[in-house]
Amino acid sequence: MVVSSVLVAGGGVSGCVSAATLAQRGFEVALVDRAPDWSHEGPTITLDTDPGVLLRELGVGEAAHSALVPALAMRLQELAIEVRSGTQLLGCVAVDRHVEAELSDGRIENYDLIVVAAGDRRLRLVASDDILRSRAVDAIRRTLDATS
Repeated sequence: MVVSSVLVAGGGVSGCVSAATLAQRGFEVALVDRAPDWSHEGPTITLDTDPGVLLRELGVGEAAHSALVPALAMRLQELAIEVRSGTQLLGCVAVDRHVEAELSDGRIENYDLIVVAAGDRRLRLVASDDILRSRAVDAIRRTLDATS
């Protein structure tokens, strides 16, 4: 399988789940979150699925809902996902065969796919091609379907 680079913007539950799911499926993933100390905090959101089931599916095990983000943070570390706190995605644009990300730390970085999981419960995907976007959407949907 060809490894594709992914940037996930947003360190809440949906961002962590997306990052872990894609890393488990062979994507090379980095996650950015604007919170300066992200490690044990995350926004409160309502999940349509039972968090315990979701955690088991991601290989985290049982955990209380209040421990969801710290448990996911630990799983991201186990999956060697680079997490950069205090960094925000300012904008992105598809350019030729990559997606260019402008970050608040002044960097411009190139990825094959950007998952925006910040601000609401919807995920937005910006991909360098439709096949890659479909692979990512299918992987995330399979994880969520397994928890229903």
